[in-house]
Amino acid sequence: MRLAFINPNRAHRYDAETPYAQPLGGSESAQVHLARALAARGHRVALFTGVEAVTQAGGVVTRPLPASPDRLGDFEALLILNDPAYAVLARAVLGPQPVLIHWEQNLFEPRLPYRRALEALAGPRDFFAFLSDWQIAHYRAQGLALPPDRTLKLRNAIAPAFENLFPQGGSILAAKRGPFRLAFTSAPYKGLEPALGFFQDPSLAGAELHLYTGFGHYAPNNIHRQSEARWQTLAQRSHATPGLVWHGLTAQPDLAKALAAAHVLFYPSIVEETAGIAVMEAMAAGMAIVASDWGALAETTGGLATLLPVGRDGAGNFTLDGAAFAGAAARFGQRFQDGDLELEAHLRRQIDHIERHHLWSGRAQEFETMVALALGGPAGGPTPRPESLFETARDFAQQGRTIEAKSAYQRVLALRPDYGEALNNLGLLHRQAGESGEALALFDQALALHPGQPQILANRAGALAALGREADALADYRQALAAKPDDGAALNNLANLLKGLGRREDAVPLYRQALALKPDAHETRLNLARLLVELGEEQAAEESFAQTLALRPDWSEAAFSFALAQLEQLYDSDADIETRRARFDGILASLEAHYDRAPATERAEAAGELVTLCPFFLAYQGKSDRDLQRRYGGLIHRLMAAAFPAHVQPIPSPRPNADGRWRLGIVSPFFRPHSIWKIPLRGWLEGLDQSRFDLTAYALEGAQAQLSEAAALGAKVVTGPRALAGWIERIAQDRPHILLYPDIGMDGLAMKLAAFRLAPLQATTLGHPDTTGLPTIDLFFSSTLMEPEGAEDHYTETLVRLPGLGILYRPEPEIEGEISRTALALPEDRVLYWCAQSLFKYTPAFDARLARIAARLPQAHFVFLEHHDNPRVTRRLRERLALAFQAEGLEADGFLTFLPRLAPKDFARAARLMDVFLDHNAWSGFNSTLEALAQGLPVLTLPGPLMRGRHATAILRLLELEDLIAADEADWVERAVRLGADRAWRQSLRNDIAARRQRLYGDLRPIRAMEEALIARL
Repeated sequence: MRLAFINPNRAHRYDAETPYAQPLGGSESAQVHLARALAARGHRVALFTGVEAVTQAGGVVTRPLPASPDRLGDFEALLILNDPAYAVLARAVLGPQPVLIHWEQNLFEPRLPYRRALEALAGPRDFFAFLSDWQIAHYRAQGLALPPDRTLKLRNAIAPAFENLFPQGGSILAAKRGPFRLAFTSAPYKGLEPALGFFQDPSLAGAELHLYTGFGHYAPNNIHRQSEARWQTLAQRSHATPGLVWHGLTAQPDLAKALAAAHVLFYPSIVEETAGIAVMEAMAAGMAIVASDWGALAETTGGLATLLPVGRDGAGNFTLDGAAFAGAAARFGQRFQDGDLELEAHLRRQIDHIERHHLWSGRAQEFETMVALALGGPAGGPTPRPESLFETARDFAQQGRTIEAKSAYQRVLALRPDYGEALNNLGLLHRQAGESGEALALFDQALALHPGQPQILANRAGALAALGREADALADYRQALAAKPDDGAALNNLANLLKGLGRREDAVPLYRQALALKPDAHETRLNLARLLVELGEEQAAEESFAQTLALRPDWSEAAFSFALAQLEQLYDSDADIETRRARFDGILASLEAHYDRAPATERAEAAGELVTLCPFFLAYQGKSDRDLQRRYGGLIHRLMAAAFPAHVQPIPSPRPNADGRWRLGIVSPFFRPHSIWKIPLRGWLEGLDQSRFDLTAYALEGAQAQLSEAAALGAKVVTGPRALAGWIERIAQDRPHILLYPDIGMDGLAMKLAAFRLAPLQATTLGHPDTTGLPTIDLFFSSTLMEPEGAEDHYTETLVRLPGLGILYRPEPEIEGEISRTALALPEDRVLYWCAQSLFKYTPAFDARLARIAARLPQAHFVFLEHHDNPRVTRRLRERLALAFQAEGLEADGFLTFLPRLAPKDFARAARLMDVFLDHNAWSGFNSTLEALAQGLPVLTLPGPLMRGRHATAILRLLELEDLIAADEADWVERAVRLGADRAWRQSLRNDIAARRQRLYGDLRPIRAMEEALIARL
């Protein structure tokens, strides 16, 4: 192609050799590097600047800018730098034929030339290119109506001098031995003044700050119009302050060599960045990044930089936390000094990120694509060719190049708005990106053009389901399948939707129908296998798992799903439990043997495919799980280690922050109304001494109800959703001294993260009260009152017994209003025993105890809550209870009520109607016991052999209610009968509960003990 690169500012005199020999501005350097990269690919490239003579370098001919653009008519495409008015002139002079791209690298409030350019440059070959998504969004937010089909992203990249400074296999840290060096490498107006101020912080004593910047070059006409005298003052400070070394403006080859020996880019920018070349090049030079979280820097750095927030004071001025900048830089300095291998790995990831995403060779290919797409479109009046552009867009999508694919589809639709397939495909790209609202609008447009088209209907159904409009989604799936009954993907997705709605039986034939059409659809076959497990069709489920693994023998998600399928929610007997445990152990042994022999690449791939990996139901069998969990947790750890080997290495003993505090992170998906939030999350955030700990809450599921409360309690909040790699990088970037995981075993992402070594000290607690088996978890915080003698043998972690209940607990606000027994269809004349725990907590031993109570107290009535989404579990417990009551000569139905799931307020109101709460010692109620006592309800318990069977025992002992703690099963039944028969005793207990329950609330002793244990371990 014949390409012209134009800088209309005649004061800028440079050619294609200039940035290789002397300092040059970022925009101008970028223009040269892109021109030379395109020339290297065989294109004829001319550069037009303010030079006075023709020169040639790097395959690029540099020419003086002509007096009029009419001299540019021989070129197929023009790239015009930072001058929309010149772009308008060029189009007016040259007519509609050449492609015209205006490349804007600066940031300013929308001004008249831009608004005129948008009005004048409205042809199909007029394009606006920017450096980042952030820059595009900024201009649109300022009211510029940038056309989606003609707005491009053409990012900056690093100068060639910064490429391959640290080849693979070489040590980055070894090249950076010597004095601790900070560097500032950008224009002075972008943050030199705060950098000089923050450098005075005591935490940076002994460090050097090297200034690779210029003063006169930017004064007095920089974008903020600061006076020249101000820059002269800064220049004088830079020369006079100890530790400051001023190098002035530096050519890129010399700068690359200097930064390769430096440690930290110190960049407290006060200007929003459109891209951040200085940051890119510092990353390529193996430097840690400490910068302001401005503009596009987060986008540019890919989560690998330490970006600190920018605030505003009461007058609206921007503010930066100097101590935070200095402290972050000082911590990196210590890590360089310590030879931190995790830092070495982090810096290598930075370099890899830059080399993947920010080289001019890649930009040249992107530019070729842009121009080729534009040349494929109309110029003035020729016949449009949307079909060829559609094929290009589809190729981009298949290659995973979503941004280019979206742009190409938008271009197609600009040429032909009624191109239904393009609307549908663009909708799919939005749907895959989680933009379901945008996807739905596009599918609606496509359906308006092609009513009843089954593929579009099925795609629209997926968007509706993601938006929570299940009824509309079902209707669309039904209509799509009526038109195209052999659409296996639609059948699978409809079945998934029905399963999610609890309509499991309706989903089975749909999966089978999809498999009849495409027997090798392994994902559908796995979906069917999992559903059959939930329906209790064990033999059919096992066959489906076997068929899935025959189709894809190496699919870890299927293999682990089969292992976890051995863990039922309910069991028929203790023998059934033992059989299941043995099968689970045997499958684990096979998986362990396979993956321990497999190459690292296979283990890494297995880690990436795993979604379903928590053995959640294992803990509900009422047994010590240490050995099984050690085997399972160890295997998960080894798979994750293969995928991210840099994040499983030991982290050296740390030092606290400069202010003496330890960085403590809390990782959980449950920053929302949930028992984990109540026990223990909220108590940690409230009680931990923030003069000793710098708290960060990592909310894995994104914005949640309790995050504002977490922030109000003083924690920094980091939200998702993020992929596993994103969370690893984000947490590792913060370098926590301590990570607390309150609920390992309940959430797959949390368990994966816990399998890494992201902090020197990592701990868990009784949110999910079972050992994790993970070699990366050091401590298990529990309760002195709950743990039996010898409990150390139950854990792979070091057990730490905390005083009291092991938590700081606050009661929920009192619920006003009442509900009647009649409203819940409960008998008025019976003694109501509240069995309000999740049904899978009730092992078979519980059934016989209830039957014995009923045999001795005919007015007994047991109130359960139905399973939250699987009626089969409720039916199975009913059947099991029926057998137990039958053994006592009783019909169970007359003694049982299963209430539908209740809203939290109605749950509390229902508890007030009950007479006794019956606790089960296989899994004792913790939150449910506390909430029952809050309603004044007596709780009867029997201590179990494990901590999770002794929650209520600890609570009752703290309240000195020993009469509610049975000695054995017979005693438990005896006391339950007496409680049912003796109303006066129940009332006396209610009075004692009301008088004493404040003892349960606000106990800081466990938190203080936990703090001491953590600091002692560090």
